[in-house]
Amino acid sequence: MESDSDLESLPDSDPEHNVPLVPCNIARAAAEGDLEEVRWWLEGHDSDDERDWVNAEDEDLRGMTLLLHACTGPDHDDRYNSRDDEAYVDLVRYLIAQGADVNHVSWCYENTAMSVACSHGVCAELVAELLSAGASPHVGQGSYTPLGVCLSICERPQGPRADVVTLLLRAGAELDSCFGDESALSERSVEEVIDGIEYEMESQGFHPQLNADELKTIKELVAGVRREGSWLAFRRAEQKASFRLWWLVARGRATTADPLLGRVAGLPNELRSKVLGYWCLAE
Repeated sequence: MESDSDLESLPDSDPEHNVPLVPCNIARAAAEGDLEEVRWWLEGHDSDDERDWVNAEDEDLRGMTLLLHACTGPDHDDRYNSRDDEAYVDLVRYLIAQGADVNHVSWCYENTAMSVACSHGVCAELVAELLSAGASPHVGQGSYTPLGVCLSICERPQGPRADVVTLLLRAGAELDSCFGDESALSERSVEEVIDGIEYEMESQGFHPQLNADELKTIKELVAGVRREGSWLAFRRAEQKASFRLWWLVARGRATTADPLLGRVAGLPNELRSKVLGYWCLAE
């Protein structure tokens, strides 16, 4: 990730081709989630200003676009506590509307907006915006897929986010070869990556702030997709099991401690069918 000192060292134009580049102060504004500053740069210039050239796909000398900077976020110790998720979602949504390429690859770091978003532990809503705009759940950073990055090199102290993993699995992220080691010519599956994280936690005392419950949820999601073959098949299997339990509870042949399930089971048949139908469409 680029630090503030890295950004300050970058020129505002390509000296070889005289092409305007993203200035370091605008790149920093994007990294800080400052929509108004970025908007001013892209839209707030006079008609005869040389910045008529600029657009949302401009890069700095390292090939980082404003979208990549926004998904990377700030570079300071308190960045995960102070980050305003809503502001970053608004900025990413704006840049996409301005034509930012969600699959742009930085030539220097070989990363994409999706890979940096996953590695820096951003909120699920931001990842959803990228996916909705056509970001690939398969192209990440070098040999790492977004899912591999999310699990194995997430910089968020609490570890990978289950809601982000859910989005990636729903989008069809591969479970195999998610974390390739080109130097060793080997590839690792999602399960192997998770096993490695658990080993580091239990045997070596690494990841002291990692949320074990969230990792457990991720492991269950991955196991379900692996077992059923796809996210859709996994969700349909869950729904089928729930329908069966609802049917038994509604007829007094089973009990449940789930208050929501109990209320749905107690509804009249026609209304219960509508509720279950809406639930099926939710996925």
